[in-house]
Amino acid sequence: MFLNIGADIDVFYDDVVAIINLEKNDGKINFEFINAMRRKKDCITLDEDVLRSVVILSKNGESKIYLSPISVFAIKKRMESI
Repeated sequence: MFLNIGADIDVFYDDVVAIINLEKNDGKINFEFINAMRRKKDCITLDEDVLRSVVILSKNGESKIYLSPISVFAIKKRMESI
């Protein structure tokens, strides 16, 4: 099954490891992780103006993150409907 995470991007539901709320969570470790993924070129920003959540994916031992303009709650609702 596919999950839409914003900007017409669909990912495999089974590849989702975690979804982090950027609106409420300003933890230093999260931003260090995002910056490390950016340096490795494994970070895709879906909307430069609005960042509400981080969707962490893992497939075949490879990790990738998407910075999404969609809230964690909206993504959660989408996941529950699958």
